[in-house]
Amino acid sequence: MSVNQPYIDIQDSEGYLRYHFAVTLQAEGKIVKIDAPRLSSKFYGKCTDGLDCCTRQTSSTYTSDYGEVTWQRAFEQKDSTSFRLQLTFKNLTKNPVYLRKLSPFVIEGPDSLQIGPKNGQWQIYRQGRHKNDLPAVCNLSQHDENYNDAQRGLSETGGSPESPSEPANLFVSDQTTVIRNSTGNYLFLGYLTGAEQMVSSTLEMDSKDVFQRLESSCIINCLVEPGETVSSEWLQVERNEEHRMGILKAIRTFAENKARLYCARRKEPAPSVYCTWYYYGLTVSYQDVKENLDLLSQQKIPFDVFQIDEGWERVLGDWNPNSRFPLPMSQVAEEIQEAGYLPGIWTSPFIAHETAPVAFQHPEWLLRHLDGTLCRFPMNNTTYCVLDITNPEVLEWIRGLYITLRQWGYVYHKLDFTRAPVVQENAVFYNQNIPLAKAYRLAIQAVRDGLGNDAYLLICGGLYDPVIGLADAQRTGSDTLSMWSKTIQAGGRAAPFTMKQNLLRSWMNLWWNNDPDALMVRRQDEPFRGLALGYGLLTDVEAKTSTLNQYIGGGLVCSTEPMAKIDRDRLMLLSQIMPAVPTEVFPRDLFGGGRYPSIIDVEVKRKGWHTVAFINWSDSEPLPCALALNSYFLGDFAEVGKIYTLCEYYSGQVVEDVQYGDTVALNEIPPHGCALVKVMVQNPNRPQIVKSNGHLSFGGETECFLCKKGHIVFQVNWKFARPVSYTVRLPQNFRPKSELLPKYVSYHRPSHSITIELPGRGEYRIVF
Repeated sequence: MSVNQPYIDIQDSEGYLRYHFAVTLQAEGKIVKIDAPRLSSKFYGKCTDGLDCCTRQTSSTYTSDYGEVTWQRAFEQKDSTSFRLQLTFKNLTKNPVYLRKLSPFVIEGPDSLQIGPKNGQWQIYRQGRHKNDLPAVCNLSQHDENYNDAQRGLSETGGSPESPSEPANLFVSDQTTVIRNSTGNYLFLGYLTGAEQMVSSTLEMDSKDVFQRLESSCIINCLVEPGETVSSEWLQVERNEEHRMGILKAIRTFAENKARLYCARRKEPAPSVYCTWYYYGLTVSYQDVKENLDLLSQQKIPFDVFQIDEGWERVLGDWNPNSRFPLPMSQVAEEIQEAGYLPGIWTSPFIAHETAPVAFQHPEWLLRHLDGTLCRFPMNNTTYCVLDITNPEVLEWIRGLYITLRQWGYVYHKLDFTRAPVVQENAVFYNQNIPLAKAYRLAIQAVRDGLGNDAYLLICGGLYDPVIGLADAQRTGSDTLSMWSKTIQAGGRAAPFTMKQNLLRSWMNLWWNNDPDALMVRRQDEPFRGLALGYGLLTDVEAKTSTLNQYIGGGLVCSTEPMAKIDRDRLMLLSQIMPAVPTEVFPRDLFGGGRYPSIIDVEVKRKGWHTVAFINWSDSEPLPCALALNSYFLGDFAEVGKIYTLCEYYSGQVVEDVQYGDTVALNEIPPHGCALVKVMVQNPNRPQIVKSNGHLSFGGETECFLCKKGHIVFQVNWKFARPVSYTVRLPQNFRPKSELLPKYVSYHRPSHSITIELPGRGEYRIVF
């Protein structure tokens, strides 16, 4: 059904686009596709996309036998290569219409998408809808591991990727998609809104790797009553040259706009969390909690939160303590608080065991398939019933649950497996007139209403877009394990895959605190209580890289260790990442062709310097560490005419007087190892921390460091029982007075610098 298709053409020196829209619905027992028959009106109006940054908006309306379609396009007057689209459908019939999807942007045919050289040289960057999906970048004509990664997800624990979920010539992305050619021209698709509908962009190639179709859609899958109107989310489309703006900057600008639209709840600094799951699993007991709580308190390990994970409840859906927790959970929360930590707790509110009271007392609340059988969600070798989140009585029950947990004293909440209701096929919901993404957001809103606005909400394993503004944190990847390769099962490279997920979602840190999942660096060759979670199989080199992963995630810090067993040297790795220091993260070689990003630029916010991480993913070959001081490695921070100092964290190697375009060769990186280089602009008029063996941010943990009334003030609250040192280059006209220097501060006259060697934990304020 296609008449007078309203194609819009864009053509300039960068390439050519020819796009239109599509509406897919089900009526009179058949699938109907409206490509845009019979233009009825066209007008220009005020921009309504919510960003207030476009200069005009066009709106075209089309009619069909089934309804009216309005296609809106917001853009700046002089820029046809960056615009935003929305599609609206109105049911003009006398009966409900089942609307499947609204597609505001469709390109069909190999000649309709031209962004440079032939499409065999194109790359695609795709995202996934929830944490176990595997975001990836691949060459569309190179059928290698990257190609396979772009078509599949991971197992729950981040091991071997699952089999490709789509045909080999089909790529499905979520809210953010980039198609890029070898010269740097790119097409960016990003949904600026996403609170009501799940979205996808589908790229289809033929068997000879020739482009066939690109469709960006909002998934509705609900009834539209007579006279009712449904609008798609707003889609941002941008076609640009990488050297002009850059893909990473385009993604970050998109994320910033989305954060503003939804009033994102990102906290700075993010919390540091001790979680019980990654050693004790389902066997956790009050005694485990008490033992670790006491040892953490005695050793003054500065976590902000102590979180009890799964295993405290009777069964899922019966949120009362089991026999391993003989005390009231409110009393356990009091003990956590008395030890100096915020009480945290794990729940999974959208699923329930069939023996839970909520399941057998309210069978009408359980989600069912078309044939009447119960929808099931598998987890931890058990299958669970799924609650119907479109039922208002279910939402009221969820709200009441979190009111109770708040009354118990828990202020940090980890919600798990919240995707369960939205991944069911052929499910019959109580309310068939609401898109699932909107229902999901309303369900999370019920959680937020119950636990209160001040509580901290981490969502693990749920949808991303619909909860911006409700969630304080989101998991960025599958569950981690304390091993590099998943040797306890066949195949798998657990650490590289989960780090890849973390890095390719780093820009989401603008919407909340990204959660890279827990760090485990213990040494343990045997499972604990028969649990694979209890292993500690990382080598010293791998433990260092896994620790770095917490830093380059840019979000919260999380760890699980048996405090009575962990070796001191491994425990002290926490001092490199706690507290969480606010950063902005850019995987610079995102389109470099490697399976995993290996060059990560981490800007230390409000401190004025960058750190660049290098990771060697090879299993056998060392990697030379060489940093070229240019925009590829450092973006706009690299400028012609400025002079820089570099320092490598692990070796302490310092290189001064580096200029734009210089390449500095540093230490060699062993297999599975890493390097971290601080890059700062030399300023002869200010004191500068040149190197440190403290936090991986090279001094981001310092509270005060400045010149004030002819003195230098250095202040830090060092929270670990290990020595830490800072080497500080002094202003060229500043001469320290030896008699004013504390005994742990030494002056080096040739380099005009001082070394501050703090003996261990304490609050230090040094004025000289």
